[in-house]
Amino acid sequence: MKAECILQIRAKLGENALWMTQEQRLYWLDLDSPAVHIFNPDKQENRTLPLSLPERIGCLVPHSEGGFL
Repeated sequence: MKAECILQIRAKLGENALWMTQEQRLYWLDLDSPAVHIFNPDKQENRTLPLSLPERIGCLVPHSEGGFL
């Protein structure tokens, strides 16, 4: 197996990578610069959703009815 970089993102603290099979997307968090990142490997595109929360986010958990907790 050979690892290769597929995305050049300068996250401060990238964590909690979560592959969503139905969507074929990789979700991950930047904990120190609060944002959810959504990577589409087919298009090699990353979408960044900045977060404004009163507390530091720690993880991303899928909800059974869609969305995340």
